[in-house]
Amino acid sequence: MAQKLSDVQIRQLKAQTRAYCLSDGQGLILTVSTTGAKSWSHRYRLRGATVQEKCILGEYPTFGLAEARRWLADSKTLVTKFHLSPAKIKADGPPLDRSQESIDAATEYLKKWFPASWALFNRKKSSSVAEAVQAWIDGVLSETRASTVAEEAAIARHVIPAIGDLPLIDVRSIHLREVIAGAKIRGGISAARRIDQLMKQFFRYQLQTEALKSDPTVALEPLPPAIARDRYLSITEIEEVLRQADELPPRSAALALRLLLSFGCRKDELLSSAWNEFDLSSDNPIWTIPAARTKTNQERIIPITGKVVEWLKELYELSNGSQYVFPGEVKSGHVSHAWLNNYSKELQGDGEPWTIHDLRRTFATIANERKHRPDAIELQLGHAIGGIRGIYARMALIDERRALVEDMARFIDCLTED
Repeated sequence: MAQKLSDVQIRQLKAQTRAYCLSDGQGLILTVSTTGAKSWSHRYRLRGATVQEKCILGEYPTFGLAEARRWLADSKTLVTKFHLSPAKIKADGPPLDRSQESIDAATEYLKKWFPASWALFNRKKSSSVAEAVQAWIDGVLSETRASTVAEEAAIARHVIPAIGDLPLIDVRSIHLREVIAGAKIRGGISAARRIDQLMKQFFRYQLQTEALKSDPTVALEPLPPAIARDRYLSITEIEEVLRQADELPPRSAALALRLLLSFGCRKDELLSSAWNEFDLSSDNPIWTIPAARTKTNQERIIPITGKVVEWLKELYELSNGSQYVFPGEVKSGHVSHAWLNNYSKELQGDGEPWTIHDLRRTFATIANERKHRPDAIELQLGHAIGGIRGIYARMALIDERRALVEDMARFIDCLTED
């Protein structure tokens, strides 16, 4: 029987020309290296095995004699009761093909004696950002929106290339600052705001589902507020833009500009629209925008008139059987959030730059100049009108709004007539 070691004896051990070992019994070994460093290990043989294995605890005096003996007891329990290899658990984590009792015992052993290995195992097991984001889009975001094409495109462009392969549990605020800064460089402040908002929604969900213990977006600095714009296009500018658009493919983009100037709707409402939202066969055609796709989360009804019906029928032919009015490159989706933005860059003249959103302001300006009722214009823009006046306006102004759309469509169409 091996003689038990003592702390006094261990402290007095000196280095020799070759490393040597001393046993404390039951497989607990103290190795002294040629530099004098002392380390603990457990040598054991699993049931039915012919080869002896070794698991290393760490150095003395970081692990004292009493602590090494407690570790040995836990290590031997894994070997004798559960027939598990402590060395393999330390290297690869708890086995997933054993009983729950065995998995629990291995997990507690790893967490107690090898916390660094436990953390590494968790990082390997953790979903990557790319996997977690896709699961969130498929299982959460898609339940509240008719389409997630714009969000997926933004994430694919700005988030995945930067941190897609990073384990979710390793994401820190510094990573997200770099992602948002990159989005700002590539797409401007609006792209940065979109990514900032999406990441806050995503990580808030991870916190709620206990996939993470902390939210890295909490430490992010607020982005500067949006600066109110008053830019709208003059009649001359509209005419020039539409004439250029008629010569610049794709034709669907030129028609999208005409519809935005006629409807006064938001760009995303139009670009993500599906054909089943349109009733073009009735005497009073309408476009019903589902609540899930509106900024106010309220269903909107847009009246449609003769000239607009012509443009929509042309778009139907161009959509080539897609369920979407503006189908994207991906067969199952619509065009991206940036599609019309990129197209508009080719239409900029020598004057002050304009954006697609400025077309809404242009619609409102022209409609006011053409003496349409303010309430009809506000409803057409999707703005809320409060109180009794709002209830009356929503019910009574559909005919006025239809006249407004027809007037705007014919006015826009006349600008490009030869």
